Amino acid sequence: MFHSDSPLWFGRQIYKFGAAGRFAAWITTAVVLWTTAVAAQPLARPTADSGSPLPADLAAYDVTFYDLALTVDPRRETINGDCTIHLTVLAPLTRVALDLVGGLTVRSAFLPERVGLFAPAPDDPRIQPGELRLDPVTVDAEPLSLPVERSGGRLWVTLPDTVRPGERVVLTVRYGGSPPVSPGVAGDPLRMPSAADGGFVWTRASGRKPWVSVLAHEQGGDLWWPCKDSPADRADSVRLALNVPAGLTAVAPGQLRSLTTGPDGRSTFVYVAPTPTATNAVTFALGPFETVTRTDSTGLRLTLYTLAEHRRDYDRRLPELMAGLRFFESCFGPYPYRQSGATLVEVPGQGLPHGNLTTLGPTYVELIKRFERFPPVEFERTALHQLAHSWFEGEVAADDWRDDWLHEGFAEYAV
Repeated sequence: MFHSDSPLWFGRQIYKFGAAGRFAAWITTAVVLWTTAVAAQPLARPTADSGSPLPADLAAYDVTFYDLALTVDPRRETINGDCTIHLTVLAPLTRVALDLVGGLTVRSAFLPERVGLFAPAPDDPRIQPGELRLDPVTVDAEPLSLPVERSGGRLWVTLPDTVRPGERVVLTVRYGGSPPVSPGVAGDPLRMPSAADGGFVWTRASGRKPWVSVLAHEQGGDLWWPCKDSPADRADSVRLALNVPAGLTAVAPGQLRSLTTGPDGRSTFVYVAPTPTATNAVTFALGPFETVTRTDSTGLRLTLYTLAEHRRDYDRRLPELMAGLRFFESCFGPYPYRQSGATLVEVPGQGLPHGNLTTLGPTYVELIKRFERFPPVEFERTALHQLAHSWFEGEVAADDWRDDWLHEGFAEYAV
């Protein structure tokens, strides 16, 4: 199946050498990559500043769940909505610190209606079996508005009282406006943005329908939504609800849990990533996509969202990608997102990993066409490198952005 000049073929031979050989190959490959490609690219300042150790105000709590509900307007190039953060307090807390570096407006912050602010943890000794208890100051019939301060890429929401360790807070930040636009397309829509060109890509596919993607893998989620932007605190799960214009499909990490259409024709796609998710893995793509799905005999599912004019190009390469995923499973263990399945989506930007969602940029189609008469080594290697990040960055991840070269080294070794 894999040709002798394919990197996957080489990887299979290394794997035959046994545990010692595999370990040596991993270390060698990682060190070589670190000293060449990755180390040569300086981190963007917001990314470098988002590593460990955390400042005291961010280290004072642990995020358990993010719930994003956004309305996307491609015509105005805006996003508007709510980000609700569920967190557990680790140190006495009087205000919640969050990261948000973009030029977006924070309109308000509040405690959602009928949500207990200081909900004791389930194992709190003050609670007897079968007893439901909330701190008496916390239940409000109406949302409780909270003061917000903002400075230098950080915002602070002041709570009505000091929260004790072990208690939980549910906080909503309402925000919106025009998010940063990727400099890779500003003034030059024909230039493909790179991973370093963080921001939104607002463009149009054939037929003049909107085609949108978000590049924030190197910059972090705080480029476009309020969050604790550190890989040291991955939320246990993330929900992303996207309200989009009629005729368009929204794609995001995780599982598509629901799809509804309103009387105005706009659709709301609700995705849930049920596994620990870093803030830079939260993204979405929007476009007039067609869908292709493949499922193998073991139940491993691969879903592709592509523009109509490229469906044939990608469709005929899916068997190779499925074979590559099965090979990775034989090397590294079960695919970490089997429940959600692997998802590929064609975007007007860079190919990057986001949990079970892998984006494929315009160069992927060019790689397919370039190797029309030859073994599809380059497309195979490039696409599967991103899929390998499901194990190396998704399942096993560094807790500091400055160690991202480890993810890249192991993903590159895999192919």
